Amino acid sequence: GLGKTVTVLALIVRSAGATPAMPAEFWQTGDWTAQEVAVKCKGVTPAQSLPAKLLEPKLKAFGLAGPIGNVSAPTKGMRGTYKVVKIMQWQAANEGRFEDPRVQAIVRNIASKQVQLEFRQQAQERARDRTKVWIYENGRRKSLESR
Repeated sequence: GLGKTVTVLALIVRSAGATPAMPAEFWQTGDWTAQEVAVKCKGVTPAQSLPAKLLEPKLKAFGLAGPIGNVSAPTKGMRGTYKVVKIMQWQAANEGRFEDPRVQAIVRNIASKQVQLEFRQQAQERARDRTKVWIYENGRRKSLESR
């Protein structure tokens, strides 16, 4: 978005009683998904990918710092579990100044989508206004007013 850092994190949870550093270390060695790490590392449960803003403060800060591929150290969770996240998508915030060509491209894209949406809505309204409903009963067309 405009002026925001965007991050999507893949999350894995390591069960209690297991070494929490192992999945984090393994995840750093390659371009693995959370599901692949879970298969390779016993006791690991893959979780869904989430925007960083939905995670607890420590993991949120990690995710917003970037860059793509960065793997967190294990963070203690509830009931003896550990969480490890990997940054899957990351886009740094821009200055948000209109003079920035990237900001102009974003604004043009937003405006273009808005215009297309408005044209589509106007076309649907015109089509509704032109549409007439005919009702037939016993092979004869009836007017709607008589119903």
